[in-house]
Amino acid sequence: MNSVLKTSAYILAGGKSSRMGTDKGMLLLNGKRLVDHVAETLHMVGLDVTIVSDHADYQSLNYRVIPDLLKGYGPAGGVYTAMKDSQADQLLFCTCDAPSISQDLVKGLLMNAGLADALLVKYQNRPEPFPLLIRRSCIHHWETGIKNGVLKMMQLINLNYCRLMDIESDLGLSPDRNGHESLQTRRRPPRLQRPQWPGLRAARLRPLLRTRRPRRGAAARSCLRRPTAHARPCRQNPR
Repeated sequence: MNSVLKTSAYILAGGKSSRMGTDKGMLLLNGKRLVDHVAETLHMVGLDVTIVSDHADYQSLNYRVIPDLLKGYGPAGGVYTAMKDSQADQLLFCTCDAPSISQDLVKGLLMNAGLADALLVKYQNRPEPFPLLIRRSCIHHWETGIKNGVLKMMQLINLNYCRLMDIESDLGLSPDRNGHESLQTRRRPPRLQRPQWPGLRAARLRPLLRTRRPRRGAAARSCLRRPTAHARPCRQNPR
């Protein structure tokens, strides 16, 4: 497959993991790290894997690891880092927290790229940002978007000629959905939702209430209709 020879695979693992409390890629699923599940699937397809991360834990693994060039830019910065690093024609991006990604899904992306600059997966009428197959020539649009403050993945992808590949079943698009008990980690307590204070809602409705409030006092008297010279006299009741 010629498309495989021209493709480099990158795993984005530079998240802060503020929700999980620990690095997601190092979590264990069935006795194996999540990042190992993703990397093995990419290796089976014939792709060389590189991890984009600043976490020191990945340095001890048997993978090539590169640091983020743009700190604090999220996945957008990781994609830009890989584009600057790779010499391939197109790049395949996966996240470290999707251990059930299948070989069929990866092969489908490689075979259906065509002339598009970027290829996404559409599942249940919803385009998913990852896995993402994108040409390295899109780095100019990507860099321009980041300089203009665009950091959301879908907005950056839409700056290029993008295609969608419909799939009928979830082929490992999202992390493990069987429950958190299969992941060996310490969970952080859930965040408390901010209460909906009545004052906030009243403040939003106050300008509308002012326009509907009836006038009183001098303002009300000034609005009374004054008789004019052309006013018709009131008809008196006949005796």
